[in-house]
Amino acid sequence: FVPPSDAVAASSDNESMFSQDLSHIGYDIVYSVHGFATVPRGKIHAALRNFRASMRPGGLGFIAAATEQSHDARFAMMYHDERRKIFAAVNTRMNEEPPTLTSAEVICDALSAQGVSYNVEVKSHVTLVSVLDGSAMLEAYLHGVAMDDTLSLDTMLQSSTLGSYLSSCLTPDGSAYAFPQRVAHVTI
Repeated sequence: FVPPSDAVAASSDNESMFSQDLSHIGYDIVYSVHGFATVPRGKIHAALRNFRASMRPGGLGFIAAATEQSHDARFAMMYHDERRKIFAAVNTRMNEEPPTLTSAEVICDALSAQGVSYNVEVKSHVTLVSVLDGSAMLEAYLHGVAMDDTLSLDTMLQSSTLGSYLSSCLTPDGSAYAFPQRVAHVTI
């Protein structure tokens, strides 16, 4: 970030340029690509206020976030429901509240509650995970989506809910898993 020349007092001392409070200037463009996904829902309002505060007046804010219809949101919910069922009887950390994916809908609701005007465009794509890459690749991908690695791929496939869902994502020729994604592009 280089501040506009008129924001820095004229000085031959380069040190003074870096010691001045330039927080009032803000950035022309501030963006988050799936960064709000891990912000706890109870802290989303504060996170969005900080996001907006880092923009200069008239600046552009861009947020990409999975919608609730996206594979990421649906799978994470199913995964953690299954995890709770499996570990319900065990009195360990497994019973703590799992991470939740903060969806585009939650972000937009929070922006609306703050009186912020925004535009949304939803894009769809498919994430393909090849069967030829082996089960380790699929397992790592699914653990990343769930933000948890407690359940093995074998456990997921044996689960009636997760196994059925994953089977439905297998391509007709069986060569890959196709995970449908819907991502909201939110501009402020």
